[in-house]
Amino acid sequence: MEEKARRTVNAFFESIDKWFGNEPRAALVLIVLVVGLVFGQAVHFGFVPYDDPEMVLGNGYVNGGLTVEGIRWALTYHDSGLQVAHAGVENLWHPLTWISHMTDVQVFGVERAGGHHLTSVLLHCLTSWMVYLFAWRLTASPLAGLVAALLFAIHPLHVESVAWISDRKGVLSGLFFFSSLWMIVTGRRSWAWMFFLAAMMAKPSTVILPVLAILALGWKAGERSWGWRFWWTKLIEWRWWFGIALVISVMTLWFQGKGSHGEWMHHLSLSYRLLHLPGGLFFTLWHLFVPFGLTFHYAYPEDNLWVSLLFWVLLIFGMLMVWWWRRRYPDLFFAAMWFLVGALPSAGIFYVGTSYTADRYSYLPLTGAFLFFGLWVAGRGGKFYKGRVGFAGLLCCGLMVLSYRQCATWRDGWTLLTHAERIQPRNPVVLGNLGAMHQRSAQHREAMDLFRRALKIAPEDARVWYNMGNSLRDSGEPVEAIEAFRRAVNSSPGFANAWRNLGLVLCAPGNPQRDVRVARDAFARACELTSRNDAIPLVMLAEMEFELGNVPEARRVLEELQGFRQLDLKVQQAVSRLRTRYGD
Repeated sequence: MEEKARRTVNAFFESIDKWFGNEPRAALVLIVLVVGLVFGQAVHFGFVPYDDPEMVLGNGYVNGGLTVEGIRWALTYHDSGLQVAHAGVENLWHPLTWISHMTDVQVFGVERAGGHHLTSVLLHCLTSWMVYLFAWRLTASPLAGLVAALLFAIHPLHVESVAWISDRKGVLSGLFFFSSLWMIVTGRRSWAWMFFLAAMMAKPSTVILPVLAILALGWKAGERSWGWRFWWTKLIEWRWWFGIALVISVMTLWFQGKGSHGEWMHHLSLSYRLLHLPGGLFFTLWHLFVPFGLTFHYAYPEDNLWVSLLFWVLLIFGMLMVWWWRRRYPDLFFAAMWFLVGALPSAGIFYVGTSYTADRYSYLPLTGAFLFFGLWVAGRGGKFYKGRVGFAGLLCCGLMVLSYRQCATWRDGWTLLTHAERIQPRNPVVLGNLGAMHQRSAQHREAMDLFRRALKIAPEDARVWYNMGNSLRDSGEPVEAIEAFRRAVNSSPGFANAWRNLGLVLCAPGNPQRDVRVARDAFARACELTSRNDAIPLVMLAEMEFELGNVPEARRVLEELQGFRQLDLKVQQAVSRLRTRYGD
């Protein structure tokens, strides 16, 4: 009986070698199966109120589907004034990502979120397959490649990139990124160059690909010194790759400076971000091994200079140790350098948002660690090979369960935000967004309680003050609403919507502090900040000018509104009313 069981086990492992060593399609079937089991639920999910309204639902260019005008905007960000994109969507230049969203709208429509989710799941599946092909060619081990691809496909840290429609740029750029690397390791540099360009046009942080390609090729060729001569030679060889990466990097910084990020950068200075950089890296590494307590946004920890310096010491010490042992443990050196280089674009050197770190930032950097683990599993030395394969199988099963549960938190806005509030109860971004959900449901008391909690933690948060002002206004407290909107514009002078709503409250009938002149100035500021492309502050500015007796100026503003191709019905009615009332 024991001998029969031993033969059965041996036959099982021989089958694994045969299927995945000689038949890559078997690996593809397995990858499709595990991705479908974990992420197939996403096709029943909706949009979430975190960037999805700005990226898809509220973006006029995306809503139009695949059009010449939309593609032109995606490539140039030149806003013709006919379809005004929501403020903030132009912070990153990623035209292929925009075109993929437009394609979804063309095929599925705007409101059918399930179709958008399906596209992301399919892209992630293809990306995982490319990881397998790249890892197989790099390591010359189909099993190592399969283990790396499965971990990439189902690790809970990758759930956010797949389940969140607004991170389409992550899965799309990942597909092009690993396609380029696969072409590189198989010697097809021309195709690799085109995929590299596509990856950067889907997400600019993929500019690090030449460094990782050199690292991978050097590791494969047996490079163990990694000295300056090696890197200088490779820099010359790959000069055109580094050149285009530099161009894309400069473009990215320029777009960030002119977009909404330029307004928010002063809240998180470069020195502050650099101080917390190693802590964010260790935070990601912790979740690599302990993938619990994941959420869509992580607040910066409370300032503690000594803790931050300790993390810097640990990071530098760890890098020195990895460098010192690079000849003895080349696989460890490869994995560590892949993580560090892959994480740098989102680690804090460049401003990427208000989050301390994010799960989506790990979509590319962890692949080196997955390869390291795959090589360990596939190693034929010793008598524990079967045990390693069995352990890898059990690990994948456990990660699938965790990822399935994590994916379920993205079902809708309420599920996402209540889960995040449970994980991060002192995160002002989470509290503010959850309060906004209550606000949209007309639950203003619950909303204001959450806003007050957020403001105790971040008293200068302009977005929370703005939402607080909206709830106060809708609750019949105009005086308090005025103060909230003033706090919003004082914290963020470039916040156009806050200026607009401040003006709306100041000119509202029945407001004991009604002030038409100050309201006119607020509307004028909102018009300036939106480059006079937002119809609502324009029509309100015209109304205030009429009320103040500035009839020529009011008529000039109405003439501007004539240039809009499409106007909201309420705006059309307001314009008609003004023309009728003042005889234009």
